[in-house]
Amino acid sequence: MKLVADISAWQTHDPEDWSIRRPYNLDQFAASVDAAWVRWSDWKGYLRWGPDPDHRLIIDTLRDRGKLVGSYLFCRPGMSTPQQQISTWAAETPTLTYPPMLDLEDNGGLGGVVLSRWVDYALADMTVRFGRIPWLYTQASKIDLWKLSKPTTPHLLILSHYKWGYTEFPWASRSTWPNTLSTGPDMPEQWDHWDAWQFTSSAEVPGMPGLIDVSWVTDDAHAQSGTDPGGSMNDMEKDVLRSLGVKI
Repeated sequence: MKLVADISAWQTHDPEDWSIRRPYNLDQFAASVDAAWVRWSDWKGYLRWGPDPDHRLIIDTLRDRGKLVGSYLFCRPGMSTPQQQISTWAAETPTLTYPPMLDLEDNGGLGGVVLSRWVDYALADMTVRFGRIPWLYTQASKIDLWKLSKPTTPHLLILSHYKWGYTEFPWASRSTWPNTLSTGPDMPEQWDHWDAWQFTSSAEVPGMPGLIDVSWVTDDAHAQSGTDPGGSMNDMEKDVLRSLGVKI
């Protein structure tokens, strides 16, 4: 499996003042992980402060270093349409070499059919705007609580499940980190497999200050994620997007 980290302004800047950049080293970071996701913003925060300060800088730098790099949005269903959130995010994101991720941690008071439709439209719009099969990030317990249906839009599923709580994972002991399919996350009812498992938010990774989120991505999903833009959608997938009203 491949080690993929996600980073945001919470790591790269002072949490109390995002105008203050914390020291980080992208060369060390790039040499330590197989790929990375960089947060564009939390939609709620974006409306007030704009995107994470170094979103574009980090993506451009990692991509120039030959590292697979994607972007993610902490979405806020219920605050606006999925098209508004996805189109704004895509317009402010430089070229990616790894698929984008929809971070679904807040349902905005929605559930069932309404939330399911919102997520489906968001994933469909991501596929068209970024040209790649997108990632959907969430937790099995939230999927079941919100009665979220499995999206018809093709996607890769990343599940967050911290089986060891917030135990720290030092980089020096990386060889002992859990990385087998049999120790993976709890599964939601409607999915039969996971593509990535975020097993901690407390990992030490060279180049980044403090502790960050890391995930194990299966080799199959990683290989699919690394395909060139525009080569991700087959005819069946395009038909699905058209059925959702997305123009291709």
